[in-house]
Amino acid sequence: MLAIFHDSALARLGAHYTAVTEHTNASGSLPQPVQAKDILCLGYLQRVFTLLDSLHDCGCERDKAGNRRLFYDDYVKLMLVYIWNPAITSLRDLQQAAALPKVAKALGVKPFSLGSFSESVTRFEPQLLVPIIAQLAGKLTPTANDPRLAQVQDALTLVDGTILRGLTRLAKVACPAAPGEEIAPTRYNTSRDGLAMHGWRLHTQFDLKTFSVHRLDRTGARNAGAAREHQVLHDHLEPDRCYVCDGGYADHTLFDAITDIGSSYVIRSADNAVFNVREERLLSQEAPDAGIVRDAAALAIGASRHGQAFEVLRQHWRSALPAEFRRTLLLAMATIRTPEALATLLGLIASENWACAVEAVEALGLYAHDAAMCQKVKAAVEACGDRRVAEAFGKVFAPGHQA
Repeated sequence: MLAIFHDSALARLGAHYTAVTEHTNASGSLPQPVQAKDILCLGYLQRVFTLLDSLHDCGCERDKAGNRRLFYDDYVKLMLVYIWNPAITSLRDLQQAAALPKVAKALGVKPFSLGSFSESVTRFEPQLLVPIIAQLAGKLTPTANDPRLAQVQDALTLVDGTILRGLTRLAKVACPAAPGEEIAPTRYNTSRDGLAMHGWRLHTQFDLKTFSVHRLDRTGARNAGAAREHQVLHDHLEPDRCYVCDGGYADHTLFDAITDIGSSYVIRSADNAVFNVREERLLSQEAPDAGIVRDAAALAIGASRHGQAFEVLRQHWRSALPAEFRRTLLLAMATIRTPEALATLLGLIASENWACAVEAVEALGLYAHDAAMCQKVKAAVEACGDRRVAEAFGKVFAPGHQA
């Protein structure tokens, strides 16, 4: 797989786990030895084996006596044979397969012990594989594109995250909670019986042109902090790509970063996204059949933390605007969440006419769960002194905060 891992913790755990586990078949008896007819794809893999020669002496600095029998290139060859052959289900199976004449000739690997194989993953640096992976990726040829995508200049990159629920005990042990934190980064849910659920999350970027994985990053399954899906993508953006994502990536900081780096995006907006339609476009006859119900150019800046967002909204507010657009601007100001924007909304409640004050109260309803903001809004409503504004406050905020 053309993927980039920034650490080998999962591979190390998997190797150690396999080395100490005795695998059995469905009947409970030991499985049959691996036979030559069970080994597949050696012809394809041999094309890759020649690229691994540069790794041979890497990680051998401590072997002063020259006793090492399993080298880095050997290890990678064995792992590739394991990945491509479902018949190999354990480290012992791999050891048996490597001893078969046909496989031994293709691999050129000397007999190895189980202990040396498990120890190897702590000696070999996975980052040394990155140039080889890049060399393989450069040999990929583009697949035939859908003619409807002919006008898309950037490389279409599909982005998503997937939770791996296997090896949950190992995930829990490998990534305990950091000092001062109660929840481990691998914990992502709680089962019905109250047990913590652990796992890994793979953040995948899939290049539609080459129909291959462009990048793969592993984090704990907990979708929070630096491991949050849109944050992982934010940290690994590249120019000249069109990122296609679901609603979990709807973050205006990410939107700004994508455009700043010279890429574009198609991301599903949140259900409560605030935007202003600037241009309605006619639908083609094929659009309804494709599930498209509307085509419009819209301005969405409310949830952006960009420094100029509030100034744009304030300039529009000073213009003569219809009531519906005015409500949209006030809600956009509330979602910016900057002190200047919130102070402006509180000032509108106390000083503007009652209709604008009611709209400002409704926009600040986003903060109904914030006790400190409730008190500020209540004070502004009391300063306004209008019964209609007080009624709006009572409807929008919790009963305990009614003016």
